[in-house]
Amino acid sequence: MKDWFLFISLLYLFDSLRGFIFFIVSRTGYPVFTLYALRLEQALFKPVPSVYLQHAWLQNNQNYNWGWFEKFLTVLYGSHFFVFFLIGFLIWVRKNALFTLYKKSFYFLISCGLLTYLLIPTAPPWMAANLFGLIPSLIRFNFIIYNITIPDITSAFNLNPVAAMPSLHAAFPFLCFLLLWKAFNQKAWPFLIYIIFLIFGLIYSGDHYFIDIILGILLAWLVFLITSNFQGKQKWRCRLPLLSSGCQTGGTEATFNMKKNIILGLIIIAISFGLGMVAYIEQVAIGPENLLFYPKYIDFVKNPKAYNNNILVQVYLARYYLLHKEPFRALPFFERAHDLTEDNKVREQISLIIKEIRERKSSPLIK
Repeated sequence: MKDWFLFISLLYLFDSLRGFIFFIVSRTGYPVFTLYALRLEQALFKPVPSVYLQHAWLQNNQNYNWGWFEKFLTVLYGSHFFVFFLIGFLIWVRKNALFTLYKKSFYFLISCGLLTYLLIPTAPPWMAANLFGLIPSLIRFNFIIYNITIPDITSAFNLNPVAAMPSLHAAFPFLCFLLLWKAFNQKAWPFLIYIIFLIFGLIYSGDHYFIDIILGILLAWLVFLITSNFQGKQKWRCRLPLLSSGCQTGGTEATFNMKKNIILGLIIIAISFGLGMVAYIEQVAIGPENLLFYPKYIDFVKNPKAYNNNILVQVYLARYYLLHKEPFRALPFFERAHDLTEDNKVREQISLIIKEIRERKSSPLIK
């Protein structure tokens, strides 16, 4: 129990921090980036792989009649959240001496991912397509399928929509492969089949660029090299509860360490719950329909004139300033969106908002 309770507690903390980072980014106006990842992808591929695959296979399926392959890829997408636990359990049972390496590797990997999400929050392909119209629209079929079948669980894991770079969805299984290779050598090869299909699904669904995935794999490889290099060299590691797996202790000391780990784990769970509640309350306050419009996507806020003919960017800028209680800064973007739209209902809604802003009244949001 001492091997797992603290590990699971810390993973809960990391997951809560992922949502809390989105809260920090949104609330502080820290820049969220969109163009650099898209331009890197376009420099490597024409067209963007997600767009090409969906155009070739999905054919704009708006009726949600997905085939078995899309459903299969959706299951693989969800497996990301528990497969690494199964790999850890296998290592714990069969190669217990490597379990400390397993834990340290994931601590390090997730910490690097969280740091990147905080410093360089990045929009994924589906957002570049559907929220800003920078590339042809993408159908995020895995998200739709999960929302239809298990909406409550889906919302629980959809904590940070701008955590695209690097892809931990790719990094987790690749790190598992490296650990399996260290533990079982060539018997690890079949796990690569799982990784290939998972990566294909990430690109096909528009959840990640290819460049996100490559950087995720490189990060996992670097983390594995560093943690493997230091494994066994730190003579003091057995004194630390987080790294004590595999250390030989007497009965009394082992019991003490277990109690200490349980207490520490409970404290971490309490902190994680608090961070999660802060992020959840913030999302409720903003409203789910406004959540994606609240962050400061710096590429558009900094250079709005470059997107003067992009109605989706104009709508984003209008709603962004309106959400941040700057209606008069929102007004010209609403006016431009009004001129660009061909949808009469949308035009009527925008007209009402423009009228209310001009009358210096509090403005409702477009729904």
